[in-house]
Amino acid sequence: MAGIKDLFSLDGRVALVTGGSKGLGAAMAHAMAEFGAHVVLNGRSAERLNAKVEEFKAEGLKASACPFDVTDWDAATAAVNDLAKEHGHIDVLVNNAGMSTMKRIADLTKDEWFYEINIHLNAAYFLSREVAKPMTKQGKGSIINLTSIVGPIMASDRETPYAAGKGGLMGLTRGMAIELGPKGIRTNSIAPGYFHTELGGFLEEGKPPSAEMKPMYDAIEARVPLRRFADPTEIGGLAVYLASDASSFVNGALIVIDGGISGAMPYD
Repeated sequence: MAGIKDLFSLDGRVALVTGGSKGLGAAMAHAMAEFGAHVVLNGRSAERLNAKVEEFKAEGLKASACPFDVTDWDAATAAVNDLAKEHGHIDVLVNNAGMSTMKRIADLTKDEWFYEINIHLNAAYFLSREVAKPMTKQGKGSIINLTSIVGPIMASDRETPYAAGKGGLMGLTRGMAIELGPKGIRTNSIAPGYFHTELGGFLEEGKPPSAEMKPMYDAIEARVPLRRFADPTEIGGLAVYLASDASSFVNGALIVIDGGISGAMPYD
């Protein structure tokens, strides 16, 4: 019987991470690579992906770039087929790509609405469907969907399409967990709270908030029981857990990593 440390090993596994050139995607990819995985970083900018891959390789980690737009179904299909042929298997998919317009309902255009639903929900569905094909042949795989506390748990003004997409993604997670579970494929969701990333232009990664955003930043930070935003590296351990055999009986779960804000009542 494998020891508990061995269960976290990702040696020999291939993990495709969308939105992998920065933020939470890069942090999760780095953590999985540290535990032995070959991580395939996806995004739309080949230049940015290649730069991140070189960073990983400089640390002795296994990584490669796979640029394509996750909302382009033909490109996604071709990419999955190529990766399956190149590596012989795909063991982990992390559906992380996302964005937020940070607009109120009355100010949203039709195209902005549909793009948010496409990138958060439709792209995750289609890419998961394609990756599930080689995973089914293997009889094993892990799909990790990045939802959010906004959508499955909470709501926020100026983030209604984001909440709709992420809430739908949680429904997709549970549906896939039931349907793909008998094939040996586990599907779970990570619901992050507020991290130091640039999603929606709220923060510039690695830098303090701008003067314009500082009041909102301070208000959110005051509501987090841990009284701070999270660093992207703090999501890495959870990604490794869900990707590895350490979570072999975890399927259809929503795991929140938000410092406690989603359970905090705003009394003051």
